[in-house]
Amino acid sequence: MEKIALVTGSSRGIGKVIAEKLLLEGYTVYLHYCMNEEIAKNTYMDFLKRDLKAKLICSDISNEEEIKQMFQTIQEESGYLDVLINNAATGVHKNITDIRKRDWDFTFEVNARGTFLCSKYAVPLMKAGTKGYKAIVNITSTGSQRFIPGYSLIGGTKAYIENLTKYLACELSGYGINVNAVSGGLVETDSLNYFQDKKLVMEEFIKRVPAGRMVLPEDIANLVLVLCDSKSEMIRGQTIIADGGASLV
Repeated sequence: MEKIALVTGSSRGIGKVIAEKLLLEGYTVYLHYCMNEEIAKNTYMDFLKRDLKAKLICSDISNEEEIKQMFQTIQEESGYLDVLINNAATGVHKNITDIRKRDWDFTFEVNARGTFLCSKYAVPLMKAGTKGYKAIVNITSTGSQRFIPGYSLIGGTKAYIENLTKYLACELSGYGINVNAVSGGLVETDSLNYFQDKKLVMEEFIKRVPAGRMVLPEDIANLVLVLCDSKSEMIRGQTIIADGGASLV
């Protein structure tokens, strides 16, 4: 049986690179998007031109009914799921005193509740899958533990995801599903555009990080790929940091 994976938020950025690496490993990958349909279709067509087994699927991760429908579609088309990568994320960059209720709701509904619900509805499909290794990998960030200006809302959701990872790892182990998280440092993606002094932030990061360079989406994707392999069976409920050593200094 072929291996089936779903990567949420995979039309661009880290999610796109993760999806590509899984596709190159022979997976059939559902490329999820919510907005930016044109970008999603371009990514999808690029993979198809390379004879990679990609499928395109749209769902609002903040809406439980749409999440349920997404997994229903996967069940109807493929029948099972081997790997879930909870990558989709959004959020509001504001100081705590400027945060409004709708900012809170928007950020937590997508990042925290969305990750929880995708994991919940993936379980029946993963139980119905192949007898091989099954994995859920949650994408988080070091902002869950370290102060980043204006990052309190997003950092809070990432902290929840890291805690959820531990509980999922314990509760789902009986179904043969292994759960871990990958925490990125300052990754070179479009998200850096939220920083007013983007260039300065990147320069300062490179100066102090032991690796001497920015973290790339490929660095995160490479680690995710390792955690999707049965060789990682004894790594359970962990949040593994890939930040070039930035959290050490």
